[in-house]
Amino acid sequence: MRFFVASYVYATFALFLLMSGSAVAQDWVEFEHVETGFNINFPVEPAIDVVEYTSPTGEPLSAQTFYAEEDGAQYKVTVVDFSSLQGEQHIAVLQAADAMRASGEVIYEVFNDLDEVYGPQFYIARADGREVLATIVFFRESLFIAEGSVPSGSVPPSQFQQSMGLVHADGTRPTGVNADREARQRAFEEAQQLLEQQAQ
Repeated sequence: MRFFVASYVYATFALFLLMSGSAVAQDWVEFEHVETGFNINFPVEPAIDVVEYTSPTGEPLSAQTFYAEEDGAQYKVTVVDFSSLQGEQHIAVLQAADAMRASGEVIYEVFNDLDEVYGPQFYIARADGREVLATIVFFRESLFIAEGSVPSGSVPPSQFQQSMGLVHADGTRPTGVNADREARQRAFEEAQQLLEQQAQ
């Protein structure tokens, strides 16, 4: 019950962010990278770099960053290849989540699912005034860290966070029956309909 309530609250919160950003979410690039396993909307075509990421046990791992910037807003997806370190899925997510919490004040945090894959999502206020929406998941032997960051007072980067999806190697998305996820989707749609009625 506790998880369901938290999910319902997050759905309502996410709806608020999505609606607040809808006016500026026009003409974004629908970016998909099947090789690593994700798709997401960027305001412009992202740059791709190869970087090094340190695992929870200290090993250097190869990672790719997908990065775009527009009007002071920054959008980045980091994909870390954990195929050489079997069994570190849980600790990898925990390490990334701890680093995210340490990066600023946690305004909101929930353990949510992305295409049936569970991981933490954050709303962070950083000391430099920037506001961040972030998602962390582990999929296809890789750690995914998506961060949308905007200056204080700007529209939250909800279009970026809410558009993220996961992709199998054959290009299909994860599927499955998930009652909690379906309940959250119904709650989201009902809240959206209520907002639309109130706006009329």
